[in-house]
Amino acid sequence: MFFFAQAPPPFGKKIIIMTIEIDEGSPDTTLSVVWTGATFPFKDRLSEHGVPGGRVEQDDGEKGAYFRVLKDLDVSVEENQDKVVTVVRDCFDELVMQVKIAGDVPKDSDTESFLDKLKEDCPNLHFYAEPTAEPAASAAGGGA
Repeated sequence: MFFFAQAPPPFGKKIIIMTIEIDEGSPDTTLSVVWTGATFPFKDRLSEHGVPGGRVEQDDGEKGAYFRVLKDLDVSVEENQDKVVTVVRDCFDELVMQVKIAGDVPKDSDTESFLDKLKEDCPNLHFYAEPTAEPAASAAGGGA
């Protein structure tokens, strides 16, 4: 018999989504990691690991969704890579979560190596690839 201490709820808005935001204006090694969704049960552990939280105010003055963030991480530093892996493993108990990547990942970069490390060290993470647009020639039925 298996016992899961904190299983994710079965409905869409309550899963945890981990977004990796690659900062376009910074060196290709700088990114932020944002967690949204059902982070409340993990609030104490996230605070203990130095993952601050906040809300973005909406245009109408309402409070936006709550999030947790590790901001401006330099992933060329192995300690920063390990911090993200530790948060996923220790704070979230290796909970299954969806990972979205916001921004372009430079080829053969420290960012790409970091993402490979996450995929290897955290099999509970499911990476979501945004669909890419087809080239104009293929979409129009043309080609070589």
